[in-house]
Amino acid sequence: MNKEEPRDAAHWRARAAAVKPEGLGVIGGRRVPAVSGATFECTSPIDGRRLASVASGDVADIDA
Repeated sequence: MNKEEPRDAAHWRARAAAVKPEGLGVIGGRRVPAVSGATFECTSPIDGRRLASVASGDVADIDA
């Protein structure tokens, strides 16, 4: 069996920094931008920094 080495906080911080959210909505199981192209900023509740621009879906997205 292959035993993984322990991972410290620095390892997990590096992995978190590498995450790049796409900012797409999920409609019908597919990842898609908003029909209107509108987005909103998602910010961290911890420190207020910008995390990503996220698709701002509305009725047109649901009916598409």
